[in-house]
Amino acid sequence: MSYVTNVMLSHCILENGGLYPDELTAPVERLNEALGARAGSGFKRLDPHAGGVKVMESTVYGIAFNYFGQVEELAPFILKAGWKHPADVQVFICDQDEDRFTLYSWSDLIALVASSDG
Repeated sequence: MSYVTNVMLSHCILENGGLYPDELTAPVERLNEALGARAGSGFKRLDPHAGGVKVMESTVYGIAFNYFGQVEELAPFILKAGWKHPADVQVFICDQDEDRFTLYSWSDLIALVASSDG
């Protein structure tokens, strides 16, 4: 059995520093490292695969977790990843039984961690 949690993470292009399409930003590398085996192959870049006549000007990553738990469990990992532009980080989460993604801003993640701490 499994229970899939789909996660997309986006940040502004200024975080990239001129990366090639298959490269990860340092915060996402740290995030994958901190998540360890739970992340499997880790967050992967999705934006290079977008269609259209222009290149996306935001960076988007995706991952599917198995039995990850609640967003409150993922939020600390994202908050501690060392972002240059944290206010531009957005997280989209869709659990297996949901029909749509829920958007979490940086301030939402901080509030979730604060409420779960105390």
